[in-house]
Amino acid sequence: MHQDEFVASLLLDYRLGTIAYFPDKTEGWITGYANSDPVVDGSTVQMQFQLANGLPHSVRIPLASLTKEGSLPPLKNPDLLDQVEDLSLLSYLHEPAVLYGLRNRFTAKQIYTYSGMVLIAMNPFEKLDMYSSDVMKEFSGKKRDEVVPHVYGIAEECYRAMLDGKNQSVVISGESGAGKTQSTRYIMQYLALADSLGKNGNLGSSSTEDAVLASNPILEAFGNAKTTRNDNSSRFGKFIQLFFSDPLLGNVRITGAQVKTYLLERSRLISQPDTERNYHIFYQLCAGAPLAEKEELGLGSWESYHYLRQGNAGVMPKVDDVEEFKITQEAFSTLGVKVSVQWSIFKLCAALLHIGNIIISDSGGAASISESDSSLMKACELLGLSSKDFVKWITKKQTIIGRETYLKDVKVESAVIARDSVAKVIYTKLFDYLVQIINKNLSMESDPFHHPFIGVLDIYGFEHFPTNSFEQFCINYANEKLQQEFNAHVFRFEQEDYVKEAIQWTQISFSDNLPCIQLIEGRGGILSLLDEETRLQSGTDATFVQKLNSVGSGNQCYAKARFGTTQFVVKHYAVDVTYNSTGFLEKNVDSVSDELKGVLGASTNLFLKEVLGEDAKEVVVGRKVTSMMRAPTLGTMFKASLLDLMVTMRATECHYIRCIKPNASKKPFEFDGPMVLSQLRACGVLETIKISNAGYPNKLTYTQFAARYCILVHSQYWDHADKKELTQMIVESVLTDPRKYQFGKTKVFFKMGQVAFFEERRKDRVRYLVVVLQKNVKRDIQQRRYLEMKRSVLSVQTVVRGFLARKELLKMKEERRLALLERELEVKRNKAAVQIQASWKGYMKRKQFKRNSELVIILQCSIRRLQAVKVYQALAKAKLEEQVRVQELARKAREAEELEKKAKADRLALKAKEEQRARELQIQQQVPTVPTLKKTAQPIVKPLAMESKIVSLAQSLYSSKKEVQVLEDKVRKTESQSSSWKEKYQVATQEISALKEEIVGLKAERDQYKEERNRFSKMLDDAISDGLSASFDGFPFTVATTNGATTVATFQLGGGGSQKRPESIVSRSSRESKTISTLRTENESLKRMVENIKRVSITESPPAPRIAGSLRSQPVFENNVVADTDREVKRRNRYSLNKGTSDARSSIRLAAMARVSELIEERKEE
Repeated sequence: MHQDEFVASLLLDYRLGTIAYFPDKTEGWITGYANSDPVVDGSTVQMQFQLANGLPHSVRIPLASLTKEGSLPPLKNPDLLDQVEDLSLLSYLHEPAVLYGLRNRFTAKQIYTYSGMVLIAMNPFEKLDMYSSDVMKEFSGKKRDEVVPHVYGIAEECYRAMLDGKNQSVVISGESGAGKTQSTRYIMQYLALADSLGKNGNLGSSSTEDAVLASNPILEAFGNAKTTRNDNSSRFGKFIQLFFSDPLLGNVRITGAQVKTYLLERSRLISQPDTERNYHIFYQLCAGAPLAEKEELGLGSWESYHYLRQGNAGVMPKVDDVEEFKITQEAFSTLGVKVSVQWSIFKLCAALLHIGNIIISDSGGAASISESDSSLMKACELLGLSSKDFVKWITKKQTIIGRETYLKDVKVESAVIARDSVAKVIYTKLFDYLVQIINKNLSMESDPFHHPFIGVLDIYGFEHFPTNSFEQFCINYANEKLQQEFNAHVFRFEQEDYVKEAIQWTQISFSDNLPCIQLIEGRGGILSLLDEETRLQSGTDATFVQKLNSVGSGNQCYAKARFGTTQFVVKHYAVDVTYNSTGFLEKNVDSVSDELKGVLGASTNLFLKEVLGEDAKEVVVGRKVTSMMRAPTLGTMFKASLLDLMVTMRATECHYIRCIKPNASKKPFEFDGPMVLSQLRACGVLETIKISNAGYPNKLTYTQFAARYCILVHSQYWDHADKKELTQMIVESVLTDPRKYQFGKTKVFFKMGQVAFFEERRKDRVRYLVVVLQKNVKRDIQQRRYLEMKRSVLSVQTVVRGFLARKELLKMKEERRLALLERELEVKRNKAAVQIQASWKGYMKRKQFKRNSELVIILQCSIRRLQAVKVYQALAKAKLEEQVRVQELARKAREAEELEKKAKADRLALKAKEEQRARELQIQQQVPTVPTLKKTAQPIVKPLAMESKIVSLAQSLYSSKKEVQVLEDKVRKTESQSSSWKEKYQVATQEISALKEEIVGLKAERDQYKEERNRFSKMLDDAISDGLSASFDGFPFTVATTNGATTVATFQLGGGGSQKRPESIVSRSSRESKTISTLRTENESLKRMVENIKRVSITESPPAPRIAGSLRSQPVFENNVVADTDREVKRRNRYSLNKGTSDARSSIRLAAMARVSELIEERKEE
């Protein structure tokens, strides 16, 4: 179970969706997308990937080898790090990650990238606007991490560190065409203006600084050439020391310089591959020299010289050799070289071209040169040499055996080598002389080593060609030394950072290239054996390789070549290189014979002697030089100069710039993956990555880490003041293995891959927060969009609806206009019929009404007469009864008065009797006897009986009075009612007058109907005249009735047919039948109500004769109401011809109900 968990933890980063790298021949490395999670099948792990080129890729890894480095595919870094400015910050720091990081930045036209302490510079093969004075000012006074990666950043870092009192050096390496020379230019330009960049005002440089910058065109003219890889390739290495004034004295300016050169490519002078050129100075001289000088020097076009036409590339596009020659001359002048000295230099160059044109022929197996050869004569003239001696020692070889001297003819090949050797020696000495002139003119009066300096080393990068010779061996040897120093520097840099941050760490082990260096420069090494073989007369390139195979077999960095006897293999730190030893011995010596040295020393050209220096003096003093006194070999000198360079660099603080050539075709911003990858391996960048991965390659300051990953903890901790505590909180909450991180004083250190793990956690957190934010933002956006859409829709709807409404209005107007026209036509048609019907109906109704009215009046008169008689009789009878009641009450009142009078008399009599009795009692009291008492009581009893009768009569009288009072009240009430009815009678009289006025109005309407009938008759006559009908059978209109209600009116046309008029008012009467029946019902109710009122009115009215006469002379009240209702209906119908049936019905009903309501209210008040 424990093993399964371990395997699962190893495969955690390779789940579905993981992106990893896989080797590819075309791109170097290619990405692949995991199609599924890893599957453990027995003892192996299977993973399926989809490569970026569309091909599937399967990976099978044994479980036992999972823990081995490189067994799993290297993982891709988070997208955040795709264009990171410092490759050391990559979470997964490996070869494909570095390659893709550079590719991404280069595609974005970011040619500079840091890799820890190394600046990687990609050659864009295009001029970029990133080297102006304004750009320089952006880097002045800034730290490296405050600005984007740039060569000016390295220059500024060196300058600021130099001000602190420590010497600096910049190592610029890379293969030919990678941009080393241009980078050196930019650094020197920046350092020349570094002091004035931080000050206001125009940028300016001193004469010394100008002279230092002027040394570049000179060295490039004599040391650079066009190659297949680079149009301005440096064919030598150089170390330029720029000395500065004391920083404590104020202005810090360049006060001097010193140039050291290494390994000038001498063979280029005599031969060049196809499409390549010789050194620039020769082409400049042929193109730019004035005509007089050309004639003096015997110069022609470049095609006429053997040394210049071998590559067939004498003219370069976008390069003007005439202008370049002027720049070279100006640089000489700026450096302080006199014009005469300049032309002495150019004279030697012209002589070398003539030497190359000397023809050496074969004469019986021996080399020979014609004394009349024009090139020979011109070359000897320019060099001040004896042509005879020169030809002799070119075609002859002197051998000293004991005290005897022997001359021997040489073959053509040897003579050509001797000729070319003379040219190479002169040019090499001339180049060294130029360096001496530069150093002399740039030297300081005081001791330069007491001044701070910045050194710039421009040297070849690691070279690996199909055929590698002595030059490649020396170049790769130099790169081995530089890589050893670089590894040590990086190692020290890492350890110093760990110590400075006080973290716990173990000793870092890395691959050291010391065995390879010992193989080359150690005792019994390649250089030692080469010198030994060179000194032997019998030494050859083949015997040299044989000795190497026997001596180097025990060294891990040496291997025998599989084919050939002149090849051997050296396992360099970058790649295994197979060297061809052909020419090693010759190039190691690379000198001329003593006899030719004597010829050169005997020159009459003083400038040539000055250039040759000690070598010419040695030959003049003594011509015999033993083998023990021979000059050191080229390999030995190069080793010594290289060791001296290492000593100088170790005394400085080094900075490294690795120049990379992105493609071989020199196309702008084109990236060749395999080519770049090989250069990364060669320049040691990947080796540096391995050293970094052994420790803690990823490190961030607490502020940086907290600012980026605080999102992984709760927001309440985001503003925590102590960033170290916040960082510890974040790290410990995410990582459970304390071995994967360390907390320093100012930084947090991580093992490889942990930053990517944090990025994944941060990505998950950000994705969640982004989803929440998107949810709210999208809601707000959708809400805004909805509201905006709603407003827009409403606006559109308003416009559309307005348009449709206007369109509908126009349509309705048009329809209405047409309908009105149709209606007018229909009305005109119906109007005649309606008028005829109305006239006929009016005539019939009036006739019927007149007949009915006469009958009704007769009937009413009879009924009213009978009613009046009955009322009169009832009133008379009531009056008689009332008189009888009054008389009876008067009689009873008189009887009551009489009884009261009688009772009063009785009381008086009784009172007299009581008085008498009182007297008698007094008498009897005096003589009280029984008989006496009896006699006395008898007269008293009778009055008492009379008194009781009087009381009863008084009581009856009192009740009679009450009745009289009640009757009087009734009489008074009756009289008040009678007065009230008199007032009502007057009101009725007024209403009857109003009705009479209305009858007058109706008569006026009747007259109007007559006029309308006459007008209709006229219209009818017009219609008959138009052909409507020729004749009539009586009256042509027939009224159809249903239950007494008129519904349809028809009329006979001339053809005999009948036609319905549904649109006429008469036809509408059928729909009004219900309304009329309702009104009739209400009329009946009103009639009954009026009858009741009549009864009461007649009963309580004044005497009958006057009332009866009034009733005879005026219509009955209820009939007036009915008549009013009928007239209202007729009036509504008459004035509502064009209105609907419902409006007419409701109007009539409202009028009738209003009238009835008024009558009811009046009845209630009464």
